[in-house]
Amino acid sequence: MRLLHFDEKRGIARLIPMVPEDLWELYNIIEEGDLLIAKTQRVIKLGSEDTSSKTKVLVELGIRVERSWFDAFSEALNVTGRVEICPEDLDGTKAHYHTIAIKVDMPLTIAKKRWTSFHKKRLMESKRLKGHAILIIAVDYEDATIAKVATNGIVESKELNHAPFSKRERAAREEEIRNFFREITEIIETLSTTKEERIIIVGPGFAKEKLLEHLKESSPSLVQRVIYVGGATSGTPSAVDEVLRSDKIKSRIRDLRLLEEVENVEDFFRSLGQGSNLVCYGVEDVKRALSLGAVRKLLVHEHLPSFIGVSGTAEVDKLLEMADNKSSEVLFVSSRHEGGRKLKSIGGLAAFLRFPID
Repeated sequence: MRLLHFDEKRGIARLIPMVPEDLWELYNIIEEGDLLIAKTQRVIKLGSEDTSSKTKVLVELGIRVERSWFDAFSEALNVTGRVEICPEDLDGTKAHYHTIAIKVDMPLTIAKKRWTSFHKKRLMESKRLKGHAILIIAVDYEDATIAKVATNGIVESKELNHAPFSKRERAAREEEIRNFFREITEIIETLSTTKEERIIIVGPGFAKEKLLEHLKESSPSLVQRVIYVGGATSGTPSAVDEVLRSDKIKSRIRDLRLLEEVENVEDFFRSLGQGSNLVCYGVEDVKRALSLGAVRKLLVHEHLPSFIGVSGTAEVDKLLEMADNKSSEVLFVSSRHEGGRKLKSIGGLAAFLRFPID
């Protein structure tokens, strides 16, 4: 999610969903009573009553939200409500119902009477990387680009340029190539901050395969993290952009967004099964652990407020405020994978502890 502006005092957030998963985040943020402002298609009448015709126009409308539903097939979040803000020349629009279909890359504004801790956390988490970054290496025999990519774009990039390798002496050429690959490997190791970061290698010709062979010999641990080797037009930054536009790569990045959630839930249940005293779950036990400053990381199911009941939103707000005050990390867990379903089975709330509380 790209957050353009957030004014908590006025209750306004301006943002742009960047990937389909951001639409799901918005589904959990936008609620009944909010004011949603965005450009949308509206059918209007032209001409007199006798000779009138209908046409669609693109206008900016503000609707008071009554309900929303996520359409996974068309990758759109549909939000319905009565129109409160519209151009003056659109007769018969104000106070009538309209549905705004929110899609990727569509700027919008959300106005709330109050941003709860639950909604603020979701908003702020959606604009940062979920899961781990990916390293994309575009390489040929003269250029290489090593880019660290998060869900919000390229966060760091290094480029290498090499003069054409010698064509006369094979041994000299091979040594030059090895030195070039050593430089690339050093940059990969510098940019890679965790062993969970996956690696993609692309490029024209056989340079990418040669680099992979070099990594197998010099850095076996890096090879284990390679998830894709494929073609690209060059070893320049434009090749990285080319990769990011690939549907195949996008699907792999989306899968990795869920990896952190699934791994954390699995770690929790593994610790629970082993009888560890450094985990707990359930609202009361977690609340007690938070009050003692014992919570290192909080796992919160995205639908936790509805699990608790009528006072769910207020209760979750208190928990998140306590987590903030005690510097506890908070991870929201989606309902769209097995990890979310397992977390729901124990009430939707779990915690890793800094120290035992019993």
